[in-house]
Amino acid sequence: MARSVTEIPAAVALFDRDCRYAAASAEWIAAFGLVCAPLAGQAHAELCRSDPTALDAVLQRALAGEAVDNYPLADDGAGQGSWHGTLGARPYRDADGVVAGAIVVAQVLVQREPAQPDAAAGLAERNEFIAHLRAALAGRDPEHGATVVFAINLDGFRSVNALHGVAIGDRVLEVTAERLISGTRSRLSGEGASARENDVVARLGADEFGIVCGAPALPPTEAEALAARLLRIVQNPIAIGPHSLRLTASIGFVIATPAQHDENDVLRDLNLALQQAKSLGPNRAVAWQPAVTAAATRRYSLAEQLRRAYDSGEFMLHYQPVLRLSDNRMVGAEALLCWNHASEGLVSSAAFVPVLEEMGLIVEVGCWVIREAVRQIESWRMLYGRDIIDWVSVNLSARQFADPAPLLATLRAIYDSGFAVNRLKLDISETTFMRSPEITATVLAELRALGMRIAIDDFGTAYSSLDRLRHYPVDTIKIDGEFVAQIGTAEGEKLARALLDLARIFGAAILAEGIETEAQREFLCGAGCGFGQGYLFAEPMAGALLGAYALTHAVTADRGPPSIRSPGRTLNPPTSAGPLRAG
Repeated sequence: MARSVTEIPAAVALFDRDCRYAAASAEWIAAFGLVCAPLAGQAHAELCRSDPTALDAVLQRALAGEAVDNYPLADDGAGQGSWHGTLGARPYRDADGVVAGAIVVAQVLVQREPAQPDAAAGLAERNEFIAHLRAALAGRDPEHGATVVFAINLDGFRSVNALHGVAIGDRVLEVTAERLISGTRSRLSGEGASARENDVVARLGADEFGIVCGAPALPPTEAEALAARLLRIVQNPIAIGPHSLRLTASIGFVIATPAQHDENDVLRDLNLALQQAKSLGPNRAVAWQPAVTAAATRRYSLAEQLRRAYDSGEFMLHYQPVLRLSDNRMVGAEALLCWNHASEGLVSSAAFVPVLEEMGLIVEVGCWVIREAVRQIESWRMLYGRDIIDWVSVNLSARQFADPAPLLATLRAIYDSGFAVNRLKLDISETTFMRSPEITATVLAELRALGMRIAIDDFGTAYSSLDRLRHYPVDTIKIDGEFVAQIGTAEGEKLARALLDLARIFGAAILAEGIETEAQREFLCGAGCGFGQGYLFAEPMAGALLGAYALTHAVTADRGPPSIRSPGRTLNPPTSAGPLRAG
């Protein structure tokens, strides 16, 4: 039963006859800000700073055999204000019918206005944070654990301010601060451990927090457990008025070693670990190790090259044709970013886009990609006297979607210029769609108001909630090339058919990426996939060559798709199934 409780998607906990935890779900742990490894065998009052009176009363009644419903609950976070709701409880019995414990469910009803995140609420300032770190390092005793320090950055926080206003953003920071304070000052280890009352939580920046773990020192495994728990604490939904916001965090942490002599060494490595976590994607925690420093050195060198490349115009777009599978007619193209490196030739975006994301330049480059695609569409029209394709798709990065103001400003300017923006299609990954549903809905409403076409990219790779995803207005579902590559095997074809069946629920066009063989094309066409792209038809090519391809294709479409390979330099590193990505 304990194992099943941990998997329930609600705030549920199981207690034994002594009112000690047997198990708890992730929702319960996040709601109360618990930090404990292991949880079993410990009392709630030892783990949480909030008033345990309500829970104690409910447990006593349930252990006496009573069913309890709607018992009022107020989590005051040691006087700082958080939320209130209700508790419900039922006794559970062993095989002989004897009450063996109680199962309790917490229902959060209203998010109350939290306290200001300042020194009075328990948050230190940056200088105090550094002073505590210096003192912890000076008094460290390696035989009894290590000094551990965390840096926590909220992913995409700027979009909260942009879409909901600064007041909502401030409240999100306040709630997060309160949860971090409650979480880090709970006990981590098993029986016999003392409460961690010397942890210091600090505000290091607009959306960044720091934690110095005080005595008793943490073993490395418990530091990793705390990092994972902090990620879950931040993920717990924040209810503010009519809004329910769910954020993620990137966390870097350092388990100090003798090689890190003072606070400056630790802070340097802490920043490197945080940057590595950000580069790996949202909701990641990374512990510093020497390899992190080596990777950062390479990234910084590449970042300098990329800034110079952008300023000197070394970025360019290639275009991969999209065909209608039923008659092999070209209908559109995907714009793909590449780097015309002075010595390496054409460099695949897979080698540098993650660094653009990390340094924030992807927002600026992404807007350039859109403007360049529009320029190319207009150039084709002037050269050929007509539109040679219906649309060009552009990949949006998660960073652009999280900070949508530059993107929307660029598209509005294009719209105001008189360009038919429905000739652009924005490819947004399934993961990005689902990261923050409220932000997604707001940005999509803006894009649809301009007349943009929208595609869900990499469909099937993110294990998203189909019920939620299908409510977004999209024109195209793109089946990821990794599924297309499995066609030819029984399991692969079964999976491909299942994905196509799911995609049809959206009522949108279906496009398969990475088609490399005629057998794949025939299978997809027969299974009801309308459109495709891949090396069977053509690899990505420069805009001038795409015009020639389009003219040739218009003549030969009925005789099957022509296959054109770009002349000159090849992409470095080469790609096989997946196209280059602008984001």
